[in-house]
Amino acid sequence: MAFDITTAAVSTITTTTLGNCDGIAKDGAGNYYVSSWTLNGISRFNNTFTGGLSFSGDTLEVNSAEPARIVISAREGTLAAGGNIKIGPGVVSHHGITLQVGGKPAPSGGDPKFLSVSGGSSVEEVAAALHAAGAEPAEMATIFEALRSTGALHADVVVR
Repeated sequence: MAFDITTAAVSTITTTTLGNCDGIAKDGAGNYYVSSWTLNGISRFNNTFTGGLSFSGDTLEVNSAEPARIVISAREGTLAAGGNIKIGPGVVSHHGITLQVGGKPAPSGGDPKFLSVSGGSSVEEVAAALHAAGAEPAEMATIFEALRSTGALHADVVVR
């Protein structure tokens, strides 16, 4: 998406399979580099964003990408997440449960309320670990909101 500050016009530059984008940079040759949590990497685009778009030398499929969203019903205990949302490194502690994403693995036989998952784990993997540790739905909602607040989660968190 492009925004012209002189005319306030908004236009679409391109659509891609990228999701959860959180950064863009331009090099001296006019190429654009877009970081994406969906791919857990950086994609390079040519300076016109048309034809031959490449990621590590391969052509990208062109589709529209919706913003990532996690919807949690704290009352009913339902968590729904669209797409392939990944969680970056971070630590959250809430009501005696500590979740560490990335970093050193938890020692075997340690505290069952200390959860350690690898960096880049999916929302599904983190939710399963929290559930296995006995986290209540409201606690899970608070933990996912904290992950978003710290920048480890690049998705909207909607709690109902």
